[in-house]
Amino acid sequence: MLDDSSAYWAAKRGGAKFRGWTSERYTNYLTIDLLQYILYTLQRTGGAKPKKPDPLPRPDNKKESAKKRGQGMFAAQALAALREHRNQ
Repeated sequence: MLDDSSAYWAAKRGGAKFRGWTSERYTNYLTIDLLQYILYTLQRTGGAKPKKPDPLPRPDNKKESAKKRGQGMFAAQALAALREHRNQ
């Protein structure tokens, strides 16, 4: 079976910009996004008014659409994409 960072999988997903994007890399980015959002929530709970964190850029999302989605929906979509990619 080909590695999920191979040129074949990159081409199947949409081109060279997906080269090197393994399920582990997506998981790491998702983890960082969730940690940033947890810190943001804790700061808000403490009375501070920090800027809401933006998700880290990925080759398959646009900054505009990521801002329109809630973090929970974003996380759910990222996990669904990982599951689909692993099942291919």
